[in-house]
Formats: sequence, C-alpha cells, structure tokens
Amino acid sequence: MTKSQDGPPAVELSGRARERAAELGVRRIALSLTHTRTLAAAMVVMED
Repeated sequence: MTKSQDGPPAVELSGRARERAAELGVRRIALSLTHTRTLAAAMVVMED
C-alpha cells in the first residue's frame, strides 16, 4: 500500500502478485479503507 501526500492510498503489487495480476489482465485496483477506534477494514477490487 502506498499513499501520496495529498492523494488516496493505493495498492502497489510486486513480485509474484504483480505477475499474477498481469496474467489475469488486471488493469485497475480499487482500495477502500475504513476504521473506528477499535477496528479497521480494507476492501480491494481488481478489475480488468
């Protein structure tokens, strides 16, 4: 996960995950993050 100074967080794949995503034709990765004081959750959607 990466985050620019004024941009939203993003997913940056590397190694085998990057290779597999390319094999599957993944062109876009959407990331949603949320949290409360005691819990955190993330959801990732990969699109072709």
